Amino acid sequence: MSNDIAVREVVDGGRTVELVKSMYEVRTDDGRPLIITHKRPKRARRHRRPVMLVHGLGQNRYSWHLSGRSMENYLVSHGFSTYNVELRGHGLSRAAGSEAPENFEAYVRYDLPACVKFAKRHSEVDRIFYIGHSLGGIISYCFGPESQEDLAGIVSIAGPFTFGMGNPVMRPLALLGKLFGDHTPILKILPHYFYVDVIGLAVKAGLFYLDSQKGIFPMRMWVPGSTRRDILEERIRLGFDRTSTAVFSLLVRWAATGEFISTDESFDYSLGIEKLDVPILFLVGDQDDVVPPQSVIEGYERTRSRDKTFKFFGPPENRVSYGHCDLICGDHAPSEVWPYILDWLEERDEPAPGRLRPKGRRAPSKR
Repeated sequence: MSNDIAVREVVDGGRTVELVKSMYEVRTDDGRPLIITHKRPKRARRHRRPVMLVHGLGQNRYSWHLSGRSMENYLVSHGFSTYNVELRGHGLSRAAGSEAPENFEAYVRYDLPACVKFAKRHSEVDRIFYIGHSLGGIISYCFGPESQEDLAGIVSIAGPFTFGMGNPVMRPLALLGKLFGDHTPILKILPHYFYVDVIGLAVKAGLFYLDSQKGIFPMRMWVPGSTRRDILEERIRLGFDRTSTAVFSLLVRWAATGEFISTDESFDYSLGIEKLDVPILFLVGDQDDVVPPQSVIEGYERTRSRDKTFKFFGPPENRVSYGHCDLICGDHAPSEVWPYILDWLEERDEPAPGRLRPKGRRAPSKR
C-alpha cells in the first residue's frame, strides 16, 4: 500500500521545496528490518542518480533533516531523490525491531548492501551516490571497495580514517579506555546500548557553556556560536540517538592503537581503501575536535581513486570555521558547504540508464 505524501518542507529559513515523501522497510540478509525515508522532487526537471544518506555514531535520520534546516531537502530542491538510511539499532529501524549490532561488521556486511540494493531497484538505476557523515564515512571506506559497481561516487563528511589522530586528548583517553577494557570484561558489564541520547540530554542542558566561546571542552561537536540555537537544540534533541556498545568499543580501540582493523582483527580495513576507484570527496572542518583534518588526510592519500578531492572548510577561504555537526547544519553550511557538495554531485551525475522493477515493503509514515 502506498504511503506517498506530497508536502512542502523547509530547506533553510524561508526557502521551501515541494516534495513527495515515503518510508520503506527493507530486510537485510540476516533478517533485520531497516527503515529508509525516501524523498523525491514533486516536479523533477530531469532524472538524476539518487543519493543515499548515512548518519554517524549514535545518530539517525535527523543528521540530514531538521524542521528549520535540511541538507536533505536542499538536495531534493535541486532534483535529487534521497534515501535517508537508519542503521540497525538507530531511530525508526530500532523502533521496527532491529536491535543494535553485535559488531561493526553488521553495518558493512548486511545493512549497506541491503539498502543500496533497494535504492537501486526502487530508483531504477545501476549506481547511486553515497553521502556519509562521521561513522557513515568510515563505513564507506569499508563497504565501498567491494561495491564499486553500485556507486557513482562517495562523499565522506568528517569521516575519519585514522581515528583519534589530531586531537591531543582523544588518543590518551582511548588508551585508558582500551587498558580498562583489556583487563575487564567490559562488554559483559556494560549494557548492549551506548546511550548517546542520554549524553545529548546533558549536552543540551549545558549549552550555556558548551556553545559559548568562553567554554573550554576538548571534544565539542560544533564550533561555539556556529549554529542558531533553536537549530542546535533540535539537532541534539532529535538527532542524538543510541549505538552499539560493541561498535563504540571498537572505535575506542581504533583511536588507541591507530589501527583500522575488523572486530576480530582478521582484516585490515586500511588496505581496502587502496582498491577504491570511484569518485570520492573528503570534507573536513578546520575546528573539528572529534574528527580533525589529520585523521582524514591519510584516507585521501591512500585511496587510488583517479577522481579524489580533499576539501578543507574554514578561513581564509570560508567566512567561518567549521566543526563536526555544523558542516551539515551550521548557519553558513547552506551557503558554503551544501553548494560545494551539490556542484561535486552534479559534475559526476549522468543520465541514469535502464529501468528496473521497484521492490520493497512500505513502512508506516512517521516523522
